[in-house]
This record gives sequence, C-alpha cells and structure tokens, in this order.
Amino acid sequence: MRTTTIVFAGIALLACRRPDEQGPLRSQQVATTATAPLAAGTLPPQASDTGSNRVTITSPTIIVAFPRPSPTDSSGGSSQEASEAYDDWSYYADKALRFLKARGVHTVFLLTDTVRVIEHGQEIILPVSNGPLVYFARQGRPGRELPGYDSDATIIDAAADYFWAGKVPNAVGDTLTAPNAHADFAVARPTIIAFFSRRDLEFDDRKWIGREYPDSARIVQQVESLRDSLDRSGVTIDLTFKHRFTVFERGRVDTIRTQAVKGFYVTAPNDWGGQFWIGPRQTPELVQDIREYLNKLRSTTPR
Repeated sequence: MRTTTIVFAGIALLACRRPDEQGPLRSQQVATTATAPLAAGTLPPQASDTGSNRVTITSPTIIVAFPRPSPTDSSGGSSQEASEAYDDWSYYADKALRFLKARGVHTVFLLTDTVRVIEHGQEIILPVSNGPLVYFARQGRPGRELPGYDSDATIIDAAADYFWAGKVPNAVGDTLTAPNAHADFAVARPTIIAFFSRRDLEFDDRKWIGREYPDSARIVQQVESLRDSLDRSGVTIDLTFKHRFTVFERGRVDTIRTQAVKGFYVTAPNDWGGQFWIGPRQTPELVQDIREYLNKLRSTTPR
C-alpha cells in the first residue's frame, strides 16, 4: 500500500508540472545522463515499482525503466538537477509510449533496479542505474537498446526504425483527412510557419512596441519573397499572427503554442517533434537553416 501511494503521488506531481498546452517541443537543453539517482517523490507516470521485473516478449514491445528512488540529498545541488532531468525524461517517455501504444506496440513503464527480458527462450538481464533504460524487442529479431534521449521524438524515431523500417503506421484513431480536418495549416511536406504573436507582444514592455512592430512587416515580406522558390524545392512556407495555432499532420490535429513574439515553427511528416526557431532571421540565414533542416530529414529518412 505504501508503494502504491508513492507512485500515485509521483503521477500527480508530474501531471501538475506538464500541461499539454506547453506544446510539442520543450527545451532542448536536457541532459542525457544523470549525476544522482532519482529523488523520492519524482516518479515517472504509469510506472510500477518493484525491485526486479521480468518481461516476456510475445509482440512488439518497448520497455522504459527508471531506477528506484533514493532519499533526497539534503545538500541539493546535483540531486536537484538530476530530479529535473528525470522529470523531463519521464514526460518525454510518457508521450512516446502513448504514441506507440496507439500503433500496436506493447508498452512497459517500470520503476526497477533490473529488467529481465525473456525473448527467444533466453533471459537477458538489463541493469537500470543512473538514467532511464529504453529497450525495443520483438519476436524474430534481436532486441535494441536506445542509449539516451532528449525528446519524445528521439524515442519515436528509434522505434519507427526498429519496428517499421522508418514507416510509422497510422494510429487506430487517425482517420482525419485534410478536407474534413479543421486546422490552420495542413502539413504534407516540410513546412515552415513564420509567426508574429501580437498577443505575446502585448505583454512586453510598452517601450519595445515601436521597435517590434516593424519586424512584423519584415517577416511578411520575407515569407512572400521565399514562397515561390521554396515551393519549387518541395517546401511550404506560411505565416500566422496567432499565439496559438493548429496543425494537421499524420491524421491528427495538434495545437501549437508560440514560445516567443516572433520566430518560426518547423515541421514535416517524418519529423515527430517539430521545432521552434526563435527570433527573426536574415533571409540568407533562414535559407541556410532550411537547407540544413532538409539535409537532416533526408539523412534520417529510410530509402
């Protein structure tokens, strides 16, 4: 009973700290190794707490395991940093597991010291130490461990490569089509959405207004100057003045919350995380960033 209480307390804590409206992409400054064990009371959501867990592989499976909590270090410091890192890890893992579960992958989320995986009639022992363990397995092929992640997209990309050779199937509920989806933007290819949030601008100090508003005219001109050339290159560029807009891609509609007054939201059908480019850019710099983004997409897309 005490263990169950601790787990549910951790779930409640994370639910409060991670509202969905924060958008699909959080800070990129997330460590990939922790300097101290997970502090008590900071537990991943949906995790079962036990000293050792045995998982038998009978279908496509992803296992995410966190080490069991230790008492909080009274000196703070690295223990607090580690707690924040685990908070990020559990948030990303929960999002990725929900995504994969909707596509037929058996998901296992554990709080444990050791994972014992039974596959192909053999037992594989996987220790869980200072960071989260992510392990993919399915019948008929060797399992694969993901060494670290800093977003849910990292987990999804690795799962897509392992389970489906990079071609992710639709989820059971992904039945929307572009004509009947109510969204501001439909993403069918690499898409750059420039934004200038007038609502966010109103919260800035009034002395900045005179300098910020001319930027809106410049970003409009920039988008128009690039629209045709990018279209010929297979890229869509568009513009919004909303602080929150909707994007239809991969059979679903997501709400995107701008993270600054001005910048760019960048996404593609095979980019599961999307990303923000905060702040204005000179046109040559923007073109170079787009070129690098496209090269990265091509390098990670199976041929």
